[in-house]
Amino acid sequence: MWKRVKCLYNWIPTGFKWLIVMPLFIRLWDSATFRDIFHGRPLSGWKNYKKDRDTSPYYDVVEWVGGWPFEAAAQEEFFNIFRKQGFELEQIKTCAGGLGCNKYFFRSRKN
Repeated sequence: MWKRVKCLYNWIPTGFKWLIVMPLFIRLWDSATFRDIFHGRPLSGWKNYKKDRDTSPYYDVVEWVGGWPFEAAAQEEFFNIFRKQGFELEQIKTCAGGLGCNKYFFRSRKN
């Protein structure tokens, strides 16, 4: 799916790229935005994201959608590579088959 999205984004004229970015932006940020509003902290997630990542949420989505090349890998590949390097998996956060990337937290077995 991402290959098709990225090819389409890079193919269409600049003035129409927002047609691809905005639905993905809304999908990726809707729950965090509503959660912030519910807790009485509108846009606090955006402010923290900008501070932590040194980019805005919007431009992070633009870079992801338009970025090429990208590489997908099975979880087993990550586990095997890091295990061989002396690390063990401490925590994993998945996107549950949806849009986004899985996050892996490894710890060195040497410590």
